[in-house]
Amino acid sequence: MYPKISVVMAAFNEELNIHNAILSIQNQTFKDWELVITDDGSSDNTLSIIRKLANHDERILLLHNHSNLGLARSLNKGIEASKGQYIARMDADDFSLPNRLELQFNFMEKNLDISVLGSGAIYFDNHGNRVKSVVFPENHSDIVRCLMRSSPLLHPSILMRNSFIKKLGGYDESYYRGQDYDLWFRGKAIGKYHNLQEYLINYVDKEKFSFQSVRDSCRIRIKHANNWRELIILLFWLMVGVIKRIIRFLK
Repeated sequence: MYPKISVVMAAFNEELNIHNAILSIQNQTFKDWELVITDDGSSDNTLSIIRKLANHDERILLLHNHSNLGLARSLNKGIEASKGQYIARMDADDFSLPNRLELQFNFMEKNLDISVLGSGAIYFDNHGNRVKSVVFPENHSDIVRCLMRSSPLLHPSILMRNSFIKKLGGYDESYYRGQDYDLWFRGKAIGKYHNLQEYLINYVDKEKFSFQSVRDSCRIRIKHANNWRELIILLFWLMVGVIKRIIRFLK
């Protein structure tokens, strides 16, 4: 029998966090899962930590890239190897609360029209300090409207139907960052989105700022703008986000 949920994770040099991230899945109240982890060419002890845990839990499947291939390609490898009816995303530096999978699975089983389900999150900084608690737009129409501004679905909180992401061909591997943002644009015509208004993950906001991330966000917005008006709005909110990041970085 295949598991109901495949939790897909990619890890690169996360030796300080990976054990707790895996433990948060092992401690879920929902037990019918597999955890598919792609080590993306880590140069620290990440691979050995995953391998040790996998040797004691047959539900953990370890994939290994001999070189760093990037998040999108690593996630696609994990999804391709997944057998579950649902795909749950999880990052190697985050922590899923114990009832996360149970609540998300039950909601999806009762709401067959929903393809992607996110949740709220408790945000932490790099030093483990709690920063804020965040919930996202609840209904599909509000989520799609908010796509013009930024991603209204927190990627590592997502539970989605396996059939949904495979119909879309997985993540676009040409993007270094923002693969999820692109996916939500591509998927809005074939599936409905929803966010639970509960905090189901502890999310580490690393506040990364790089030229690549800005470039990819710009490419995604240009790609999915249907007209000049939408393009102007999309690029306006991109600049607002960039300015906010720069201000936070300089503080």
